[in-house]
Amino acid sequence: MFYLTHTAKLDFKLWDLSTLTAADFTAEMTITEDMWQNHFLEMSRVQERVPTHAAPSMAEMRGPVTTLYANLENAICTRLNKLPMVINENPNIRIAHISFAFDNKEIIELLLKRGVIIVDGKFTKLKEIN
Repeated sequence: MFYLTHTAKLDFKLWDLSTLTAADFTAEMTITEDMWQNHFLEMSRVQERVPTHAAPSMAEMRGPVTTLYANLENAICTRLNKLPMVINENPNIRIAHISFAFDNKEIIELLLKRGVIIVDGKFTKLKEIN
């Protein structure tokens, strides 16, 4: 019975590891207006860096979105690395990617209408939709 119990636990862990997908590690977070305003207040204390290349990297830019990206990445990694490890004791969790999305249904609908106006060549109506 002891052998079956322990092999079943190991089999479950192997199955769990073999069926992992990116969705298992995906999280959604709502950034409230207060959070965004606090971020801007914090940014006002940091001096803007001028990009040095024609196509600067995120590390070189200190815009509001790029700094929010870096701050979120740092906060999430710090908290996750403090949790007990399941497989090994190497606390080196990193963030692969952060995507920002906006809940702007009305703006998207207007952009779709604008696209139809442009495709139809009704440029006189374009000023109204803009």
